[in-house]
Amino acid sequence: MTGFKRVAGVTGAMLAMVLFVSACAKKESSLPKDRGPSEVSRKSSQEAGQMAEESRQNQAKGFPPPEHQVSEAQPAVAKPEEAMTKDQMAELDRIKEKTMVFKGPKFKKQIALTFDDGPDREFTPQILKILKQKQVPATFFVVGNMVKKYPDMLREIDRDGHTIGNHSFNHPQLTKLKHPETDRQIGQTNQLIYQTIHKSPLLLRPPYGAINDQLEQHFGQKNFKIIQWSVDTRDWAGQSPEQIMATVKREADPGGIILQHCAGGKQLQSTVQVLPGLIDYFRGQGYEFVTVDKLLNIPAYEEYTNKVSQ
Repeated sequence: MTGFKRVAGVTGAMLAMVLFVSACAKKESSLPKDRGPSEVSRKSSQEAGQMAEESRQNQAKGFPPPEHQVSEAQPAVAKPEEAMTKDQMAELDRIKEKTMVFKGPKFKKQIALTFDDGPDREFTPQILKILKQKQVPATFFVVGNMVKKYPDMLREIDRDGHTIGNHSFNHPQLTKLKHPETDRQIGQTNQLIYQTIHKSPLLLRPPYGAINDQLEQHFGQKNFKIIQWSVDTRDWAGQSPEQIMATVKREADPGGIILQHCAGGKQLQSTVQVLPGLIDYFRGQGYEFVTVDKLLNIPAYEEYTNKVSQ
């Protein structure tokens, strides 16, 4: 019995060995036989040669070479600001030297949207929404008594990155007032603006654009820049959106300052309706929207004090 067990053990071991060798042979036979290192190397060289030949043929036919592919996105390189020529610098300096301005320099395709008489709770929020959606900065010439009513709207204008200018306290014709009263109109409004957003405007638009030489000199001595306009959309007169667009297309050009309103009556619904298309039109013509201070390269605010006596 002992001898039988030993023979059986040896036989089992031999059988296991046979099965192992057979399995190895099957695994080896399943591997591809023609892909040794040298063959892989030869095939890679052939593929590279074919790609080079295709590239030469494409270039011979006038096709551009394939772009180099990179695995990671490369950072965009910002284009440097083009330096102004002497003539361009002289044009900008001439504009900046003036107390009263109607438009900006012509050498850049820039345009400034301006909105008067606000803020209110009817049209100003609609205009701000469109400007935010279109990512367009604008300049708002606000009236003091409206700032007093709706300080939260003034803060929203400021938070959205727009520039704020002074448009008097209650919209009188300044040329019909004595200087002390005009000073109160402008000074009280600047004070309200400063109390609300901690900024004191240096940009002034007289109501109705009414100004005379004495007032121009008076405000100029107090460091204000009087901002008029080159395009009047006449939205205040009830022009339709189509009429406003026709006016803008006819009269606007580089450096233009466009007059619109953000408060003052139901007729301003045309301003809201035309604004998206107006923005798209100018962008389609290659214009950049800027605030008035950027258009003229001047400061928008005085940091602390108010130059007009209160």
